[in-house]
Amino acid sequence: MKFSVIWIAVGMLIFTGVSCTQFLGGNDGPPVKMEELAEDAYSNYPEEGPITKTIRSQAQLDDEWKKLHEGQKPIPEVPKVDFNSRVLILVLQDTKPTGGYGFDEFRINSTQQNVVVTFAEKHPGENCMATQALTRPYKLVAIPFTEKEILFNQKASKVHN
Repeated sequence: MKFSVIWIAVGMLIFTGVSCTQFLGGNDGPPVKMEELAEDAYSNYPEEGPITKTIRSQAQLDDEWKKLHEGQKPIPEVPKVDFNSRVLILVLQDTKPTGGYGFDEFRINSTQQNVVVTFAEKHPGENCMATQALTRPYKLVAIPFTEKEILFNQKASKVHN
């Protein structure tokens, strides 16, 4: 009896560990080819906090592009995208107190069930000189069309000296 209870417990632990690592991108799967459409340290995006979005239509892209460039004159031309063959991914960091912030890691992998976007912020070290201005780094990339759910996995920030 004790023997079978132990095996059931071990089996449940293994199953839980596998499903958690797959959900969080631990078993990454093959990389997904991506094309960077835009990346900048400055954005006037009106919503607060870090933002991750999947964009699946030109109308949605037009709306997000206006938000990214709110207050800029002129607003850069919106990229034209064939949404029958591509999906866009937008990752926007929270507002930062200085320059020197950005993305240290940014990769996209495909599992059987999902597409996982893994990213980590970089920020300046204590002794680094940085622009004294509010910044809001973002990255907009295109990937081949998929109907899979897109998950976002933010890793710990990295300090650069």
